[in-house]
Amino acid sequence: MTIDSREVEWVRKKITRNKSYLAKCRNEAQYRAVQADTMFLEKEILPILLNSTILYHSEATKYFIRAFDAALSQECNGMLIYLPIREEYEDRPVIGVSNCRADLPLGTPGALEIEIINMDGNGAKVKPVKLEIE
Repeated sequence: MTIDSREVEWVRKKITRNKSYLAKCRNEAQYRAVQADTMFLEKEILPILLNSTILYHSEATKYFIRAFDAALSQECNGMLIYLPIREEYEDRPVIGVSNCRADLPLGTPGALEIEIINMDGNGAKVKPVKLEIE
């Protein structure tokens, strides 16, 4: 199973729209321009985007699996991973938080609340954002 990045999804939709437009296009010059654009997106841009998406996902997955295996071998009950995505920010870092048990009431076994403090060592306060995952 693969999950496309937003950029890949956008390019795929653009290619599909262009191809459906080509079926209806009657202007020869416009047809050629849209066809050239579509071929460029399909043959040049899409493979680059797919390759970089696979590399990013692969590296993140490898890191997660190494950490998960270490947590299992040390008989941990849970795991928290900090994985920097962008180093540059102006005010304070925004950290996405995914907690599959976040909606459990406190006191329920497995419920956990964590405060993130100074993850990058420069004293900036962290802004946690709950990640909405389908």
